[in-house]
Amino acid sequence: MPRKWWQGWQARAAILLCLPTSLALVGPAVADVAWTERAGAWSVTRYLGERGDSWCGWTTTWTDPADGLGRSVSFQMRGDESVLFLFVEGAVMGGLSAGSELTLGIDQTRGIVEVDLVRQLPNGFLMARGVLAADAADRDRLIALLSHASSVELILPGRGVWPLKATGLAQTRPALRRCLADMEARQPPR
Repeated sequence: MPRKWWQGWQARAAILLCLPTSLALVGPAVADVAWTERAGAWSVTRYLGERGDSWCGWTTTWTDPADGLGRSVSFQMRGDESVLFLFVEGAVMGGLSAGSELTLGIDQTRGIVEVDLVRQLPNGFLMARGVLAADAADRDRLIALLSHASSVELILPGRGVWPLKATGLAQTRPALRRCLADMEARQPPR
């Protein structure tokens, strides 16, 4: 049993290490983690770019019991934009490519996310990215929906449904709000 727990922890740690590197692939700079706050299945992280920019991540990681491989879903907020990042350890997922669609379900609300980037990372993880919101009003609606969610799921093309634990979303919302306020004010980390 301890071996299985450790393998799961290693997978989650490896996924979290992917985030700053993968964001640098699609963003302007490499990032450092300023701070992270966790509650339940979710964490909020403030990233600081080497060019003085910053962004916020709202992330959940887990190990899929069916195959023992790491998974992560992260809502990254930079400026007014909100982007969904999906990380999968191991083999490339069939049917997931640029232009394919993911469905994000938050309670009874469903939204389509078009994948605009899919990359195999050097550490063996597959990363997929899609824009959720292009302005602050849509970003704030997404935050409100997630903060009050009792169920969250991600439906992948040809791969079934990934249920995401909702525990911790409401508890991490204050940290996300603080992160967004700091990002918009360009404040140093607290």
